[in-house]
Amino acid sequence: MKRISHLALLLALIAPLLLVLGGCGEDAPDTTAKKDPHVHLNEIDFMINDYEKAATHFVKTVKKFKAGDVSLTMRYIDEGKGVQDWQAKLQQAGARMTPEETQRAAAISAKVTPDLPK
Repeated sequence: MKRISHLALLLALIAPLLLVLGGCGEDAPDTTAKKDPHVHLNEIDFMINDYEKAATHFVKTVKKFKAGDVSLTMRYIDEGKGVQDWQAKLQQAGARMTPEETQRAAAISAKVTPDLPK
């Protein structure tokens, strides 16, 4: 039940940002920052990169844990809390995010939220 409420809360907070920052009818977003290593990333980009790394580690741990490796129980819980901490940090920074950053953070959250510990 808590998992559903966490997901609902996350979606409720991110959905308005996507609508406001979505930019209906605008030209395609500039993806130069992702392709050109010489383009400087801002603080939010670094936060999302770190969140993505934490999420990737967590997903790998979840797969092993669900496959029956109970030795990963504490790691699963700790990494899950770490992912939740990153979600909270990004939620606080939401007002400063570009539409692309918001979408990227939401996509990462969609991957990990169903597997977060209760």
